[in-house]
Amino acid sequence: MIVIKLTAFSQRDTDTVQTKCFTIPVVKTIIKDLISGDSAKAALYLTEQELVLNQQKNSFKDSIIKFTNEKVITCEKTLSLERVKYESLLNYTKTVEDNFNKVNLQLTIEKGKNRTKNWIIGSGFTIALGYTAYYLLFMR
Repeated sequence: MIVIKLTAFSQRDTDTVQTKCFTIPVVKTIIKDLISGDSAKAALYLTEQELVLNQQKNSFKDSIIKFTNEKVITCEKTLSLERVKYESLLNYTKTVEDNFNKVNLQLTIEKGKNRTKNWIIGSGFTIALGYTAYYLLFMR
């Protein structure tokens, strides 16, 4: 253990400014203010860090929203092109159906004409055969 005598630290007062002494309650209040000031600085620093993180988070969310909006625009364009494609195919289908119906009608008409023609030819052949048979049998 070291023993120090008070006489070793004795020194003459060279400072001419008088120091003011505070009472213990005032000193306690000053210390509380200093501590709360340090706490306020720490809280300010944390708040600033939180603000930076929130700005980064918002920036990230904004980029997601921008990407999603671009995706929506792309989907709308694709949907529009698919509608045009559908309408074109629908019109083509109607045209093919109309042409098919016209050709089918013409085919039905031609079949009717051929039946009539075949009936006339068959009847004419039968009549000619009948006249020939009559001529051969009775006119000779």
